[in-house]
Amino acid sequence: LKARRSEEWVNRDFAALPEVKLLQEYARIDTSETTGDELAGAQFLARHFAAAGIPYRIETVGAKKANLYAWLDGRDRHPLVLHNHLDVSAVDPKEWFSPPFEARIDGPWIYGRGVFDMKSIAISQMLAMIDLKKSGVPLKHSVLFLATSSEERGSRLGVRRILQLHPEMVRNFWAVLT
Repeated sequence: LKARRSEEWVNRDFAALPEVKLLQEYARIDTSETTGDELAGAQFLARHFAAAGIPYRIETVGAKKANLYAWLDGRDRHPLVLHNHLDVSAVDPKEWFSPPFEARIDGPWIYGRGVFDMKSIAISQMLAMIDLKKSGVPLKHSVLFLATSSEERGSRLGVRRILQLHPEMVRNFWAVLT
């Protein structure tokens, strides 16, 4: 890409940004249906919640499958849900011009399976929760981070399972962002 002089991104060292490094680490975890491990992805995110003092729970829902819940309590217990999914579509490395789980940076872009769907969203949501926790500001609504399994294959172990097994929790959601 040729940048115009007015475009500031051309001078940024994206690889040095902490949030970009986090996204690279997460994108390097193969969470695909065929060769991946969603549980490893959930554990990666959980480590960051634990380090920030945010309670979490990993619900193992099959071999290498998981749902992750992390929460911040607010005055109103009906949470704003920050929803994302752990899994990514299966990948054929021969169809990629760089290894799909390398998370290679080229200019302002990161090339890796799941970067846009939806690991970047998960990192953004996680960092937002960590910032809320660090701020110490009392929350009006509780906030629930919900990373679910098997979205790329119909959500049988993720959202559909949660709806079936935890309808009372879902009925209490204030709003869902995904």
